[in-house]
Amino acid sequence: LLVGLVYVFHMLIFPDTIPYWRNEGFKFLIPISIPIILCMVSIKNINFFILALKHISYACSILGLLFGLRTLTGRFVLSEYSMGFGYCILLPMLVLFYQRKIYSIIISFLLFMLLVVYGSRGPLLTIAVFLLYILISKKSFGLVGLIVVIGLAGFNVFVSYIDSLGISSRTISMILGGNLDAESNRDVISQKAIDLINANPITGYGLFGDRKPIGDWCHNILLEVFCDFGVILGSILLLLF
Repeated sequence: LLVGLVYVFHMLIFPDTIPYWRNEGFKFLIPISIPIILCMVSIKNINFFILALKHISYACSILGLLFGLRTLTGRFVLSEYSMGFGYCILLPMLVLFYQRKIYSIIISFLLFMLLVVYGSRGPLLTIAVFLLYILISKKSFGLVGLIVVIGLAGFNVFVSYIDSLGISSRTISMILGGNLDAESNRDVISQKAIDLINANPITGYGLFGDRKPIGDWCHNILLEVFCDFGVILGSILLLLF
């Protein structure tokens, strides 16, 4: 009922968002994202959550490995890279790695290979922060520096080896080309979003309201929330979730 009311509200107040509701809202937001959020906030037993997360990570890993195998064998064609795939296997990969069991680490490494080949570069930053957190939490700061240097060198060797096998991707090309930090027009997109927020900071432009004027999504959750819901309601939603 609430979703229906919100949809009708957008039809009346923000009609430009309706095509994006049909393409994104009814395919991902309503059937997938909202149920996940509701399940997360309803969990009271953290131990149960961790146990469920471990089981789900194995299930997602199987699906991710099957996807990678079908892509490598040419049964599934991926044009360039998949941001969604990279982020989908990111959490299972980190969960399995953190278990520190031989078989879970092996699965985690295989997922990491697929992420480098078929995913976007964003998850790589999350992995780096995750590993640094583990090392710093051990309070072995000298060891942290040593592992960072060895890790960066080993990562470059690993990527070069994948490239030598004839496996190429956008992420691999950016790493080997030394332009992993290239903005890829994100600065232009961010500025457009900021201009939209400044033009209408109170009400925003409605859910998915950034899509049409920007011609893309914001690639920045803070800007997207403020652009869609306005600064006041957007700030409340960010504080709640």
